[in-house]
Amino acid sequence: MNSNDEQPYNEDNDSLIGFLSGPTDLAELSTHLRHEHRYIETVRSLWAAFDRFEFEAVAPLLHDEFVCEWPQSRERIIGRDNFIAVNANYPGRWHITIQNIVCSLNQVVTECDVTNGNVTLQAVSFFTMKDDQMVHIREYWPDAMEAQAWRSQWVERF
Repeated sequence: MNSNDEQPYNEDNDSLIGFLSGPTDLAELSTHLRHEHRYIETVRSLWAAFDRFEFEAVAPLLHDEFVCEWPQSRERIIGRDNFIAVNANYPGRWHITIQNIVCSLNQVVTECDVTNGNVTLQAVSFFTMKDDQMVHIREYWPDAMEAQAWRSQWVERF
């Protein structure tokens, strides 16, 4: 990208998206990596607390402006108290395993398996961090589906 090109911009967090040019020196890289490590650990702490059914332990991880969105059901949960209550009152006892976690700038993404021992669901969650807390989660719970027969010659089932 040259200096005349328009740079992508995220109005919500007032930062450039993608960190296209990368850190300019070792001190900046070190700061960037420390932030990412803290963000990943914060998200891991949320999933660990949910796995232990210690929902109130999540409160300090959530920003005062916290919002969670579930686009598939078109629901929005506003505030940490409502988010904790929804999860604490969800039927059944579920266990969570993080399958994948990545972080870039102030965005963390997880892919998790969530099981009650009989049913296993997948969740893909996009976390936005602010002041070392989660300020926004956008979460998808995809339905399992049967593989299409027409592509069986090119794929392998797992």
